[in-house]
Amino acid sequence: MLVIWRRSGDLVASGSPERRGSPLHLTAGRVAVLAAVLYGLAVVSLQASGRLPLARAVSMVAAPAILALSAARPGWMLLAVLATPPGLLRQVPLLTPLALGAVLTATAVLRWPATSERSSGALAFAPLAVLLALSIADRAAVGSLAASAASQFRAELLLFAGTALITFVAVRDGSVSVRAIETSILVAVAGTAAIYLAQAGPHLERLTLWGPDAPADPGLLYHRTHFGYLAAMGFLVALSRSLLPERAGTRVAGSRVPAALVAAGFAAVTALSFTRGAWLASIAGLLLIAGVARRRGPWLLVPALALLIVLVPVARERVASDVEGGLAASIRSGSFGSGRAELWGALSSRVGEEPVAGHGFGYAWTLTPEDLFDAPDQFVSPGNPFVYAHNDVLFWALEFGAIGAALWLLWWAALARAAVWVLRRALASAGLTGVLLVMLVAETVDNGLFIRAIAVPAFAAAGALLALRPSARGSS
Repeated sequence: MLVIWRRSGDLVASGSPERRGSPLHLTAGRVAVLAAVLYGLAVVSLQASGRLPLARAVSMVAAPAILALSAARPGWMLLAVLATPPGLLRQVPLLTPLALGAVLTATAVLRWPATSERSSGALAFAPLAVLLALSIADRAAVGSLAASAASQFRAELLLFAGTALITFVAVRDGSVSVRAIETSILVAVAGTAAIYLAQAGPHLERLTLWGPDAPADPGLLYHRTHFGYLAAMGFLVALSRSLLPERAGTRVAGSRVPAALVAAGFAAVTALSFTRGAWLASIAGLLLIAGVARRRGPWLLVPALALLIVLVPVARERVASDVEGGLAASIRSGSFGSGRAELWGALSSRVGEEPVAGHGFGYAWTLTPEDLFDAPDQFVSPGNPFVYAHNDVLFWALEFGAIGAALWLLWWAALARAAVWVLRRALASAGLTGVLLVMLVAETVDNGLFIRAIAVPAFAAAGALLALRPSARGSS
């Protein structure tokens, strides 16, 4: 039986008594579909004839699809970004931080909740907006290399802000749930771990992610610490699912077993990363989540982990490997933590030169080991000529002085307030709080804002918690 289009766009049988539409009648939606098909065929034809490189053809087809998806289903776009292993996401030429950040930010602004009640909490994003504005308006006079690095970081900051904004909007309007966000993060961590294990192959010694036999880019990430922090996020999300019910009385005890197994797997991967910051974040998150769940049993894992560090030579070496002469000598000398105290002292003196407004955006990338330590190779590597602050508040103080540091602390104060509020009323959000805790540790002792693999899920968690807070107002 023939099928024809109705004017409304529905499909009806030709023998139906329903009002029949003309097959030639075109709606705006059909015109758009027809144009998209013709456009795709044109790109394919150009590529098949050799007049268009394959990478360019893929980008030309993917660009309109991504824009359409972000406009029609922003929640799907967000979840796709979160679920894709970060190393693979970097391999897509089209998805640059600037392009992806612009799309996510514009979509969030266009779909911003119209009512004041639904848009409450938006003030928390003001520090991000001001810092982005300052990065454009207050730029330091720097060389081309530092200017390029600063421009790249500005694009990534836009991506992080866009991720937080679109998550806020999607969670507030109900198009994305907390559970979907957590699941996407777990998928990304599992995918990254699978890639890394495939890289390691049959050589089990590479699983330590330490030494010359370790893959150069574990899980296609830039550094093993990036992998460790990401694995810690997966561990805390899975741990929260194993200890906390999604809703009171809706989950049977047996359903927690798979989540507990996943948490154990991610804990092992976190341990194998030999990233001390990830270890610290995992232990702190374990204590927090178990405390919120009022289950003290998991706390016994903390002394067990400490004992493991003491007994395993590689772990013990990792803990004290940065201090010359071992731990006892470091206590006497006061030189702890990979020389971070010396680094922070040197950078703090630079902050003191311009304490209020800072040196301007881009200044941090002009600092060299020779300037700071009179040595050519401290805190740099062959692939990284820049000396990073290893503390994000200190980084903002270098760039914008007390103003920049205060703005960043205001951002974290808003997140802490939202996390405390939500944890008292919605225990299922504990996993997202764990993600933020990992980011907090990375920002305090490492370069959290410069590790896109962990910053994107962390800003998604931030947006979700800020969106959840007003919705908990009516609960006790």
